Amino acid sequence: MFGGRSMFEDQQGAFERLVLLGELSRDSKQVDGYDYETDLKVALRKREREEKETVPIPMRIGKHVGKRVEKPPTPIHAYVGKPISVGELLQSREKAQWIVDSFGAQGATVMLSADVGTGKTTFLYSLASSISKGEPFLKNDEGIGQLETKKKKVLYVQADEPKNDCWRKCKLMGLDPDAFDFVFGEDGWNTLDLQRLEQTIDRGNYGVVMLDSVTTLLGNQGISMKDPEFAHPLYALNQLASRKNILVVITSHLRKLDRNQSRNGVTMHDVLGAGSQAGAVSDVWAIWRQPQSSPREFKFVLSCLDKARNCEVGTTWSLTGNQEDLTWTFKSAGGDELPPSERKDLKTYAKEYLSESDQWRSINEIATHFHKSPEHTRRVLVDLFVEDEIERKQQKLGLAVGGRPLWVYRRKRGFPT
Repeated sequence: MFGGRSMFEDQQGAFERLVLLGELSRDSKQVDGYDYETDLKVALRKREREEKETVPIPMRIGKHVGKRVEKPPTPIHAYVGKPISVGELLQSREKAQWIVDSFGAQGATVMLSADVGTGKTTFLYSLASSISKGEPFLKNDEGIGQLETKKKKVLYVQADEPKNDCWRKCKLMGLDPDAFDFVFGEDGWNTLDLQRLEQTIDRGNYGVVMLDSVTTLLGNQGISMKDPEFAHPLYALNQLASRKNILVVITSHLRKLDRNQSRNGVTMHDVLGAGSQAGAVSDVWAIWRQPQSSPREFKFVLSCLDKARNCEVGTTWSLTGNQEDLTWTFKSAGGDELPPSERKDLKTYAKEYLSESDQWRSINEIATHFHKSPEHTRRVLVDLFVEDEIERKQQKLGLAVGGRPLWVYRRKRGFPT
């Protein structure tokens, strides 16, 4: 051991890139002490030679056919970098328009990270099916869907598994024949070609795009997740989502654990390449097996990590998977959270309650009215305030216990009675 790392860990990145490049099979096991870095250098040099031999040098053609012309400099917009006031910033901020309530918003790129074999692909197949129908996603044991979805056409870029494996999963899940559309790595969609992707989005009028996985798509281009340039195409992908006002969902991997370790939780440090790729997306979620659960129990945790623009940091839900039909069931919310469906109901009822008059009401008063905890009620009221649905002010009686301001709420002025 040197500097806290083993030789096994030093070679891990090279081993993973060799798997992504197809130099090693996906079921290969890393051998301790083997020099994978040298093999990787040889493989990359070989690919570089092949590309130079087969790929023509790109050139722009001017009006004189056959003559190379220089690309004109990008014009600088007159208003780039213009300072804006706090007031302009507050007025310009649009609230999230959810395609999947609390999970994925229009104009955003969401990353879903998980270990190999934890079911992230079937999770996204189920999500894509729900979006294509506009049906609630993640039903509980009573059949109540927890996450409302907005009906959109879905394109699924499947680069991780071949058609035969995908066909089997779709058959077991009982997906409708016209549920959503696939393109496959084996048919040429094995790299992240943003120009082709945008053209396909336009032709098909897709509102949601899922890329499974970005690790494979960029790895096939010879880019390591540990390299800084890994983030560059993801920034462009996030910009594409914003420009087209669509939801993009990408899958990624968690860092491998030592042989005898199990996960007790996941943070951003567990996301492979988090230093580069996570900063390029809007929100990061992770799925992992519940601690101390056996592989046959199919108990999982889904959580929003601390890189979040739209989802609420720390949101944690317990899920179970069904091995028979590969479906997912919502079991509970973590900690002191409300299940998403109950939180949405409380939000609706609180807004209606405050709309009945101009009277200022405290958190405890509203919580008592709906028989909910003050903390659950406070979170809902904060959401409504941020979304500009209600007003708030500090109560004149002073400060609450602990020095926190005591806030009171009422309907937004001009809200109809």
